[in-house]
Amino acid sequence: MNDQELALLIEGCRQGDAQCQKRLFLQMYHFGMSVAARYGQHLQETEEIANDGFYKMLENIHRYRPEVPFQLWLRRIIINCGIDYYRKQQTRQRLQTAPPVQGDIRNAGADELDREYLLQLVRQLPPQYRMVFVLHVIEGYNHEEIAEQLGISRGTSKSNLAKARKKLQALVALHNRQVTEYGK
Repeated sequence: MNDQELALLIEGCRQGDAQCQKRLFLQMYHFGMSVAARYGQHLQETEEIANDGFYKMLENIHRYRPEVPFQLWLRRIIINCGIDYYRKQQTRQRLQTAPPVQGDIRNAGADELDREYLLQLVRQLPPQYRMVFVLHVIEGYNHEEIAEQLGISRGTSKSNLAKARKKLQALVALHNRQVTEYGK
């Protein structure tokens, strides 16, 4: 889709045209899901985050400024929806206690992991670790920004990132052991 077609779809959405809304949603669906997948642990959560993002996109389309790339604008909305989803989950989980994460294994070869495999590993992280990891490592936020977005301290953000990395290292080591044992 070229810029002119996108501009026409956006204008149609601003006018409330249901066909334009549907076409814009379908055009941006895969992009939105790929961003939301970083924040959802399961497909259902990913879809919920993406759907919230698309809903907010259409509700706030009148705020979109053409000088900003549309995908960048939509990405920011979906990231915020991921953060909102995390906050809702945190509120629910305060009533429950999560088991502590254990493990202190060196990370060997994480740079060689393909994207999908890494995403599967990231989805296995506890929500508080996953959010900080995704925001810092994938999205490029610094710890001050993460602390502000999630309502935690800078130190907690750093700690959660370190724990996320250790957990990922443990998951990679476990996978490597399983592959080695399978090959015997």
